[in-house]
Amino acid sequence: VMRRVITWNRQLFPIFPDVVSFPGTLRRFCNANRGGSWHAWNIQEQLSSCSRAEDIVDIVLAGPERWSRVNMSTAWHRLGRFGDRCHDKRRIREAIRRLSDVHRARGFEGYKPRNLANIIWAWGKLQFKDGAMMREICTWVVREPDQFLARDLSNIIYALAQMRHKNDDLLHAVSGMPGLLLGESRERKDELSSQSVANLLYAFAVLGHNRRQTLAQLCDVGVVMLPKFKPQELAMSLYGCGVLNFYHEAFVPQACELVSARVTEFSTHGLANVAYGLGRMEYCHETALESLCDHSKEKLGGFTSQGLVNTIYGLGLAGYRHEPWVLAFCNHTKGRLEEFTPQNLANTAYALG
Repeated sequence: VMRRVITWNRQLFPIFPDVVSFPGTLRRFCNANRGGSWHAWNIQEQLSSCSRAEDIVDIVLAGPERWSRVNMSTAWHRLGRFGDRCHDKRRIREAIRRLSDVHRARGFEGYKPRNLANIIWAWGKLQFKDGAMMREICTWVVREPDQFLARDLSNIIYALAQMRHKNDDLLHAVSGMPGLLLGESRERKDELSSQSVANLLYAFAVLGHNRRQTLAQLCDVGVVMLPKFKPQELAMSLYGCGVLNFYHEAFVPQACELVSARVTEFSTHGLANVAYGLGRMEYCHETALESLCDHSKEKLGGFTSQGLVNTIYGLGLAGYRHEPWVLAFCNHTKGRLEEFTPQNLANTAYALG
């Protein structure tokens, strides 16, 4: 009966899309994980079905010492995805400690590339920083970077940027191999999404990795998929290009046209990133900047102090002055000056001057 149910309704077990029989699937799962057992299968089912952070933490705190590699990867991924919804941060920290202790004892040998990518992605979301373990995972990536899918590499690099952990060996291995991220082959190009391109441009900027050939390749691919970019992805991409002072003749102007057309969809943080990125490139796209100023001048209360400074500083560097926006900025910020650092005040004075 179980064999027929699973054969007829494969979506009951979405983590095993190739299921044809229950015994065969269980055997493959256990063989793929040394020491695999019914316990590992049961834990995987529990983790995969959880969407409440509290439930995931309960499973982890019950003891991950006997878990398989797949169990460990899934637990990290679920914590990274839902952990910010848990109100008891102490229990989240304890769950992270229990999982990381297992890695310290076992290491990362035998983990599949996707598992490693999921783990370090979760670390970025959770802001879990352990230099030794991050270096160990980076070492595994450097050894065989071509075993990782393009989207996995982009997730790894983005997570490192979130944690401000720069690993030069990994960055050079990934960006120094032509076609590794983007590829000559159609297969690798199809792996990249608009989010992957945006994440990489942003991450390279945060990590200070400025390899022009790789940036040009990313933007070349980005131009083709620009209609698919979400507002946040457009803002991240323009910010990344700006910080790296990399102007792409096709990507940047076309991205600006989309900013102008979809400006109402941007968050205040995204608008600040767009203005700052264009300013750092010293690129004055009047249509985009005019739309940005017209839309944001009534929403300045939603900006952080850093966002306000980044916006006016970017407008100043781009050589664009929008008088109604500047007036609204001055009237608004005079009541928030105590939030500004000395550097923020200096940048504001420079932009206004």
